[in-house]
Order: sequence, then C-alpha cells, then structure tokens
Amino acid sequence: MDESSDAQAPLGQRLLDRPFLLLWAGLLVMFLFYTGWGLAEILLMPDSALP
Repeated sequence: MDESSDAQAPLGQRLLDRPFLLLWAGLLVMFLFYTGWGLAEILLMPDSALP
C-alpha cells in the first residue's frame, strides 16, 4: 500500500495549488493594507488653518 496517497497534503501545498485563492488573498491583503494606511494618514493629519 502506498501511504503517500492516503496522507493529506500540507497546508502550504494546498494553498499553492489554488492560484485564484492566492490572487484573491493578495488583492485583499493589499486593499486592506493601503486602505488602513490611508485612513491612518487622514486621521493623524494635523488640523490646518484656513487662510
């Protein structure tokens, strides 16, 4: 009996076997990162005096 056919693939291998999951994960991470960064910049921006 071949034990490797019964064993489940490691998590990393299963993720790398799904390119569209990697695509969506990459887009989601970048969207959240840049949106969070932009909101932090807006919220931490000092008040400016109008002329």
